[in-house]
Amino acid sequence: MPELPEVETIARSLKFGGVTGESIINRTILSAELCWQRTLASSGHGCIFEDWLTGKTVTDVSRRGKYLLLSIPPKTLLIHLRMSGDLRLVPSSDEMRKPHDRFYLHFLDNTSLAFNDTRKFGRIWLTDDPDEILGELGVEPLSENFTADWLANRLKHSSRMIKPLLMDQKVIAGIGNIYADEALFRAGIFPGKKADTMTHAEIELLVESIRAV
Repeated sequence: MPELPEVETIARSLKFGGVTGESIINRTILSAELCWQRTLASSGHGCIFEDWLTGKTVTDVSRRGKYLLLSIPPKTLLIHLRMSGDLRLVPSSDEMRKPHDRFYLHFLDNTSLAFNDTRKFGRIWLTDDPDEILGELGVEPLSENFTADWLANRLKHSSRMIKPLLMDQKVIAGIGNIYADEALFRAGIFPGKKADTMTHAEIELLVESIRAV
């Protein structure tokens, strides 16, 4: 179940090279292939989507929360892996195809970026303005804005249990079930503890634990 660390790893691999192969930066798209129409969040526009991507060049790869952002000027391709999604960069051939591949970007250099998603929960968007999809995401937990004072201010007005609050993407972007559990365990905080009952010392320890985990 990809969360911030897994998505960041994929973003860096696609940008700089790594587990997915070489970087996809400056690769020109020969064609796009949508294998399952509902992978495209704005369903019903698959042909337009594929036609627009043809001949475009990937200029950057980044991450926001659990989303991958592929800059393909003047638009951005957003990818959310959800529970079972994954990306791989492979030589273009019939042999590279796998069951549950939902989407391909085929490049001019005879390589392909494949989006595999067993459970079909993953989604992609092609948008002029990423903030239309990402605008409500909360603070990045590794950013300088994520401090104990900031978190204390968010928690003091909430009677929610701390674990589901940490997983709320509108509060903190990128934390899911796995890393919420790990951070709370490291901090010695019960997942069912009410947010507005936490002391500042506990919050400081929690912020430190989230960053470390």
